Amino acid sequence: MRLRETLLGLLGVSGDTGRGFTDADIELIQALADQAALGIANARAYDELQVSNVQLLRHEKLVAMGRLTSSLAHELRNPLQNVVGLTSELMERARGALREHPEFTDFPEYLKRAHCEAKRAAEIVDRLLDHVRERTLTLEIVDVCRVVDDAVALVRASAEDCGAEITVLTTEASILVRADAIMLRQVLLNLVNNAIDALAGPGRIVVRARTERNGIGSAHAVVSVSDTGRGVPAEHLPRIFDPFFTTKDIGQGVGLGLAICQSFVEQHGGTIRAQSPGVGQGTTVEFELPIAA
Repeated sequence: MRLRETLLGLLGVSGDTGRGFTDADIELIQALADQAALGIANARAYDELQVSNVQLLRHEKLVAMGRLTSSLAHELRNPLQNVVGLTSELMERARGALREHPEFTDFPEYLKRAHCEAKRAAEIVDRLLDHVRERTLTLEIVDVCRVVDDAVALVRASAEDCGAEITVLTTEASILVRADAIMLRQVLLNLVNNAIDALAGPGRIVVRARTERNGIGSAHAVVSVSDTGRGVPAEHLPRIFDPFFTTKDIGQGVGLGLAICQSFVEQHGGTIRAQSPGVGQGTTVEFELPIAA
């Protein structure tokens, strides 16, 4: 079964009559093979068209959302930073000035809470801006294994305080890619922190880094972060990288961590995916980047 010069497959034909195939039989069989090849080609073209349409719609949605969130974030950023600064100043003044007024003794605590909430809102706006704006990549040769070790070292202490055990497994001493080291470390930190949140207590996190080659010989660095946490329902997996989609409880996340990871990875020419056997069975998020030539 051929389509132009491409061999799609082989069609085997046999008979029980014991007679040899005639030229007419062979022509008929070849016609069937040609029709089968055409059917396969049409099916592939239809599938590629469907995928392209989905990607186009996703791109248009993200562009529109990006413009909206960028405008809102820029408008909100300065007022929120002002609120953070003003409440910080009030906290400093309240420590001494209000001691002589018993009716105001709880004011410092209220100011502290207001400061924390304003700071949290400002951080959300900053993450929004990180997601929608295209950063200029500072590409250099980066050792993925080193980035993994550095990222895990930053969160290991807090993870252990929560009862989480983090294991790092690498198949090579070093895996080199061309990447922005800061952005790559941010991806690892987001994924590991997500895994810690998914455990919500004791559990295990495994970070793996390896090299994989495809059928035509090109190599990719593959990094995966697996946890034994709450898992993701099958119906939520297709949306897990959408901005503002989160499976966390209200107040524990705004659904931007994985969206930012996807944006950073795709800017490097890589891909990212997530899989989970189901609720209570953990989650694995894996991304790959081209190996440095």
